[in-house]
Amino acid sequence: MSDIFISYAREDRDRVKPLVRLLEDQGYSVWWDHELVPGASYEKVIDEAISAARCVVVVWSRQSADSEWVQAEAGDGLERGILVPVMMDNVRVPISFRRKHAAQLLEWPKRRDSHEIEFFIRGVAECLDREPGLIGVAESSPIPYSVTSTSANTRSKLFAGVALTLALALAYVIYESGLPAESVIEPGILDYSIAVLPFTDPESTEVTSIKDVEARAEIAYEIAHTLRRIPDLRVISDAAVLGMLAEVEMEQIRRKLNVNYLIEGTLPNQATPGLITIRLVNTLSGVTLWTESFETEYDSLSSIVSTTANRVANSLELAIPGEITRIPENAYLVYLKGRAERRKPHTAQARAAARGHFENAIVLAPQFGEAHAGVCRAYIDDYEITASPSDFEAAEKYCHRALTLDPNNNDVHIALGYLFYYSGQYERALDSYRTVLASTPFNAEALRGMGVTYSDMGLTEKAERQFKLLIEIEPNFWDNYRKLGNLYWNTGRFTEAAANYEIQADLVRVKPPVLNNLAAAYYLAEQFDRAVDVWETAVALEPNSMTYMNLGSVHFFLENFAGSATMYERAIELAPNDHRTWSSAAEAYYFSQGEDYAAYYVKAIELANGQLAINPNDHFTLARIATYHSAIGHQDEALGALDKARSHSKGDVYVAYDAAIVYSRLSRKDETELALAELIEVGYSRRLIAMDANFRDYTYVLDREEP
Repeated sequence: MSDIFISYAREDRDRVKPLVRLLEDQGYSVWWDHELVPGASYEKVIDEAISAARCVVVVWSRQSADSEWVQAEAGDGLERGILVPVMMDNVRVPISFRRKHAAQLLEWPKRRDSHEIEFFIRGVAECLDREPGLIGVAESSPIPYSVTSTSANTRSKLFAGVALTLALALAYVIYESGLPAESVIEPGILDYSIAVLPFTDPESTEVTSIKDVEARAEIAYEIAHTLRRIPDLRVISDAAVLGMLAEVEMEQIRRKLNVNYLIEGTLPNQATPGLITIRLVNTLSGVTLWTESFETEYDSLSSIVSTTANRVANSLELAIPGEITRIPENAYLVYLKGRAERRKPHTAQARAAARGHFENAIVLAPQFGEAHAGVCRAYIDDYEITASPSDFEAAEKYCHRALTLDPNNNDVHIALGYLFYYSGQYERALDSYRTVLASTPFNAEALRGMGVTYSDMGLTEKAERQFKLLIEIEPNFWDNYRKLGNLYWNTGRFTEAAANYEIQADLVRVKPPVLNNLAAAYYLAEQFDRAVDVWETAVALEPNSMTYMNLGSVHFFLENFAGSATMYERAIELAPNDHRTWSSAAEAYYFSQGEDYAAYYVKAIELANGQLAINPNDHFTLARIATYHSAIGHQDEALGALDKARSHSKGDVYVAYDAAIVYSRLSRKDETELALAELIEVGYSRRLIAMDANFRDYTYVLDREEP
């Protein structure tokens, strides 16, 4: 059968014929029904042709945009991830197809744009070179889904446990973005895609206060945040925008950010308030579509944000769902300070400052639902770091209050989604994210939250497809690479994980957590010296419990148990409520016969049970607590927790590792051998097993031939 199936309206046959010839000249076989006569077998023949094709080209025109046949055929290509669209007329295509950029062959064949023809040919070539279903489409849904990695609760912060104590820094890390040109990917430019640049000083003075710089970035951020409520509009991530500040050519901005529209503006210094000027620009033509100046003081920014969002929506003939709630200016400005703190690296100081600003906003405006959602997210941030049940309970209280006050607000539903996720209520988390995506299909936070949930549900293939989709949508956003790397890590694909962490490291300047992830991937890919160098760099830049735990694991594998205990004790000092820090120290003392290792295990069990009270089905914590019980002779408790962990996970490298430890400690020889074989099968290093003190009596398993 043919390589390519072309879907088009019959009225466009004469325009399509040169396109067919163009593809055939590239060496492709093309099916385009030019001689097919409708009849009894008409639908069957088309179905067979499109099913056999490796690429579906849809030609959008005035005639085809409303054709049910064309939409159905294009839908088949979209669902299979092999759709390549072409725009021959400037028409509004059905919403399901707007995420995939169409080559702009307008007025074809009379007018031929060599750049767009090249873009089209490249798209077809990429389509035919890839396996169907991996071209950035979320199964058959018109709303893209995504994934973050890691198990709810504990593994979202780090992966810990001796031997496999390679702790990934999964706490939320905010960026100072520097985007190297070589890392930029160019998916397609959506019809409705926009970037909001941080505002500039109209006087272009060199002396500017930090407060002025922050204010200019903040007003841009809030405009972008409000525009994300528009269902048909993709607003580029703030990380990618920050990397474009040095660009001067509109075409460079258009291509690197992959947007058709741009908002830019000027904001004077606070010492000399004056006109705030904002304009909306078409990046293709350079034409200003709307501009307006506001003579204002700094205490009326919220009205400027809402006015700008509405003016932009009107200019693009789009609509913002619902009315923008009017909040008192003083409360709104305090709320903005809280949001600014949440975008910083999540140090204890930044987390406390964010929560304090949100709480002050509530004092000034008790009915401010988004502020309550902000406090909820701040406590969730704390819970990620501290693993303290009291932080989770506080988050729960504020989230439910936010829902009562503002049940239609997307920020509220995103906060609720994370709350449900961390408590293991995955279906409710998905419902919260779907509520957001129903009105704003390109809401990146909802996509990422939904992806986290899919990942923990064990839907690995779907998770991988969705992460790749997010990378296509936001190629310059570091967190997409982190999450794909985490997914590979969870499934034992450590070399691929390292490749994604390397890209992430190129895209951020807040290095220590990124370096921690990268070193962990190097280590499990058996690049030991490289891993240690990176960890030592990370801990020198910023001491943290995760990196100390990983360095402790290095000493543990070398059977330097005293050295590993020292590293783990430092981790306990930094994270005293984390059961993994206590259990790691217990492991070191267990093998060195130093200290009272049993007391450390008891403390770890106490803290882990606090986690399980929030999410009883957290398979990572269940598997960990099984190892603690097995170390102090609690056989029934160990086996019960392990059985429950295995029932809630499939192919998880951490559960497989912990199972081998439990069976080994309980002297269950046959089960230990099977668990080690499973561990090797999911990608864990044979060399690390050989170095692991937990498996001294089972090295003969490694002598068996690899399958």
